[in-house]
Amino acid sequence: MPLRAPTVRKPEAFQRSINRSRIAKTVAVELSTVERCSGHAGTYGVKTPTHPVAMKIGKPVFKAMAAGQPAYISSDCALAGHHIAQGMAVNELPAAELLHPLSLVVLAYGLGEADR
Repeated sequence: MPLRAPTVRKPEAFQRSINRSRIAKTVAVELSTVERCSGHAGTYGVKTPTHPVAMKIGKPVFKAMAAGQPAYISSDCALAGHHIAQGMAVNELPAAELLHPLSLVVLAYGLGEADR
């Protein structure tokens, strides 16, 4: 059973971990990528005066990550991932489970439960 439609922001590490493996050819993954700023930018996204601006900057990413209603979303940056998940919820976009990119690899290969 393929890992259904994870959407990954800046997926370089995720793609490299799959592409460099021989067993990658046996794993069915539907992967969408979003190459754009999430708007978080370190503490900028959590400070009270700048949080609304960060949410506005990230809105295109939130929409792109929700497109296709993926089962999972991920980011190479943990803070950006949480910011994206929050932005998807605030904008009433389809919910998706946020997982670390390596947790998606665990799921894709059926190596056990991903760290949730």
